[in-house]
Amino acid sequence: MRSIDFLIIGQGLAGSALAWELVHRGKKVMVIDEPEANRSSTIAAGLFNPITGRVMTKTWSADQLFPELHRFYATASSELHQPFFHPDTIYRPFISILEQEQWKLKSADPSMLPFVKRFHETSQWSHQVKNSWGGIEIAHSGYIDTNMWMKAIRNWLILSDSFMQAHVEESELHAGERIHYKELDAGSVIFCNGLGASSGYWFNWLPLKPLKGQTLRITTRENLERIYSRGVFMVPSGNEYAVGATYEHPP
Repeated sequence: MRSIDFLIIGQGLAGSALAWELVHRGKKVMVIDEPEANRSSTIAAGLFNPITGRVMTKTWSADQLFPELHRFYATASSELHQPFFHPDTIYRPFISILEQEQWKLKSADPSMLPFVKRFHETSQWSHQVKNSWGGIEIAHSGYIDTNMWMKAIRNWLILSDSFMQAHVEESELHAGERIHYKELDAGSVIFCNGLGASSGYWFNWLPLKPLKGQTLRITTRENLERIYSRGVFMVPSGNEYAVGATYEHPP
C-alpha cells in the first residue's frame, strides 16, 4: 500500500495547477486521469481576462487573483522550461460613442486603473479590426497554451511516479480515517474532473449546469500581434489563431 497525502482525480487545468502547488508545498500526490476524456481543458483557448461580463466590470477578486495568476504560471513556465504562459493585452473595440464615453469615466476610476493599459478615442489597427470609436487595451490579461501546460505537468508528475493514466472506479474509493483506492492510501481525495462529476458515483446528485464553449482554429494571411475580444475572441495559438465565444447557456 502506497501512502500519499492527496489523490487527485482529473488532470485538466484545475488538477494540473493543484498538483503543482501541493508538490511545491511538500505534499505527496497521485494524479489519475483519462486524457482522452478531458476535452474541456484540451480545447480551451486558455484566455484570461480581468474585465468581463455584459457591463464589463472587474471579475471577482481580480486585485488578488490576477497578480497571483501571473506569478504562478510564470514560475511554472520557467521551472518546466516550457513557454506555455503568454501575458498580453486584450484589445476591446467600442461599438458606439456612448460606450466610449462610459469607458472614459471607467478608466479614470482608481480601482480600474491597474487593469486598463490604454484608452483609445480613435481607431487603432483598422486594417485588422473595425473600431471606429476606438477601444481599450486591457492589462493583466493573456492566454495559456493549455495543451502544452497539461503535457508539461503530466511529464513532470511521471518523473516522480505521481501520475496514472486510468479510469477511476469511484465506487471503489473507501473512506475511513483515510481514503483507500486500490494500492493507494490517501489522506484526502480531490475531484478535479469537471462535468464528469455529474455521472460519477459520489457527486451525481449535484445540479451541475454545463456551459457550452465554441472554439475554431484558423489560419490567416494577417499577422495579428494582439488578442482581440468583442463578442468573440481571437487569440494567437502557435501558427494558428483560436477564435470563439466564451460560453453559451444550455436551453
